[in-house]
Amino acid sequence: MYSKAEAAQLRHAFWTTFGQYMAPVPSAEGEPVNWINYRTGLKHVQLRMRTEDRRASVGLELLHPDADIRALQFEQLQALHNMLPTIPGQEWEWQPEAEENGQLLSRVQQELRGVSP
Repeated sequence: MYSKAEAAQLRHAFWTTFGQYMAPVPSAEGEPVNWINYRTGLKHVQLRMRTEDRRASVGLELLHPDADIRALQFEQLQALHNMLPTIPGQEWEWQPEAEENGQLLSRVQQELRGVSP
């Protein structure tokens, strides 16, 4: 088990390396992108990447404060499910309702277990 300082140092090293690895990958417009803090351009929609507790995940989170609008956004995202990239042996996890740090949200994500940052 790592101490807090060691874990923080590992996370920092991982995200620094990830940023360097993704630096040559341009956006759809050909511009450089900060993939770690990728801005979707849509209010209340975030691309979230996480590494913690021997797992890594990537997904879209819908954070609209109005539950009805968030549910509509989630339905619209489900209608586009065939546009999400597929990885053999892994499925997207669809969560119409979840809670994160006291905030209600909807999420679609893929999680890889048994990895360390």
